[in-house]
Amino acid sequence: MSIRAAQEQELVRRRRLDNMASARADQSTALRNTGSDTSSPLSRFWAKWRDVLIRDAALALMVGGMVTGVGFAFETQRDERLAEREVRQNLAAELAVRDDLTKIYLVGQDLQGLVLTGRNMTGARLSQADLREADLSIATLVDAQLRLADLRGASLRRANLSGADLGNARLNSADLGEANLTGAILNGTDFREADLTGADLSAAIWTPSTPPLWPDGYTPSPLAPGG
Repeated sequence: MSIRAAQEQELVRRRRLDNMASARADQSTALRNTGSDTSSPLSRFWAKWRDVLIRDAALALMVGGMVTGVGFAFETQRDERLAEREVRQNLAAELAVRDDLTKIYLVGQDLQGLVLTGRNMTGARLSQADLREADLSIATLVDAQLRLADLRGASLRRANLSGADLGNARLNSADLGEANLTGAILNGTDFREADLTGADLSAAIWTPSTPPLWPDGYTPSPLAPGG
């Protein structure tokens, strides 16, 4: 159902309620003006049940409107999910056939689980991107922007991340074995449970107030300036 159709249904519902309220007022006025015999069975029945009937009719209309609204909300959410899935599929298909992704803009994109092995992503803008379980092994990510990116469980083995900004990025359980992180910005970067075996962190940068979170028992060697 379109938004316009839902709005039109709501307008019809409100008109019905207004008409019912108007009819109730007219009936009450008519009874008062004619001095009708309230002792008659029909009058007693109307006096007893008219409010109940009007209330139940109004409730039915309201519930119908609510059901329509809920259905519209679910339909809208389903359409949004389908649209997001289609966008992701199209993006994945495009990335799959491109080797040179220099300075590509993918801020906030869902790249979860994508295979980007060996791609040239120099200067790529990947801040806040979802790269969980993605394969970026041997990829070139020199000077890439990865602030607040989610790289949990990603493979960055032997990737070149020199000069990359990994501020507040999440690299929990990521594989960074033999990765080149020389000169990388590591303010608040979360490396807990990551594999940093053989990773080069020389000249990596971070401020004393926001140091990286290292795996248990890990000390970068050589210790980076500012660490």
